[in-house]
Amino acid sequence: MLSTYSLTIIHCNAPRYYQPNLSIWLSVDPMADKYPGVSPYMYCGDNPVRLVDPDGRTLEIGDNQQSTNDIKSIVAKHHRERIVIQNGIVSVNTDGLTKDAIENDAGLSLINRMVNADEHYYYEACDYALCLNGTGERQIIELSNPDLKGCINASVNGFDCFNKHSQLPIKGFDGQVIIAEHGSFRNGNLDIRSSVVFHELGENYFKTTFRMNYQAAHDAAISMEDRSITRNFGCPGTVSNYTPPPRVYNRTGQEQNRILNYLNDGKYR
Repeated sequence: MLSTYSLTIIHCNAPRYYQPNLSIWLSVDPMADKYPGVSPYMYCGDNPVRLVDPDGRTLEIGDNQQSTNDIKSIVAKHHRERIVIQNGIVSVNTDGLTKDAIENDAGLSLINRMVNADEHYYYEACDYALCLNGTGERQIIELSNPDLKGCINASVNGFDCFNKHSQLPIKGFDGQVIIAEHGSFRNGNLDIRSSVVFHELGENYFKTTFRMNYQAAHDAAISMEDRSITRNFGCPGTVSNYTPPPRVYNRTGQEQNRILNYLNDGKYR
């Protein structure tokens, strides 16, 4: 039996019911407006052999190549084809893998856990982070600010390293991680971007799903990363060696356009 899972990050209050013998939903997809070329009743984008969609929801990442590269970079090379990403929708194919095989690939295990969690996660590589402040107002944060070390890690549950909610995920999400798309994460001569991506996703998962405080989530992410391929890329949990690109570069381009489109249209695309 094909074991492929998906989870939608955007909330939908009403349940959807699936008619398996017809391979269709019996109600309109709550995300139908995002896919005008696909029938709102179609199941799994008409690809049920590869994908399973238990409630019409998905795990979603940013719509740029760096976001895709980041997600796949934390998974062992021989498992990367199991991370299926279509139009920003992420699914994990665990067909034929034992539980031990999944757990032995810490990156695959982490993504699989996030996909199957009840909480809704969002990841994006972007130089501008759109999130909410502690009072729930929308804010745009320029990640070229060196004090941010190139990362935003927002959760509705566990507090951040300042023991508060400095940022909150955008509406409809429980956990949100933004990593600067440009600039460099290094430990000496080593490029440690994959290590940073793994750690921030892991920390966000433990804060959001297990409601851990910052230090506990930070330590749990390091412990998990010690079993991952990214452990060779640098010191787990270290993001202090981020060098941002010139600020003038960040003030133009696709990143800012995505943010402006959200503010104008009410969508984060």
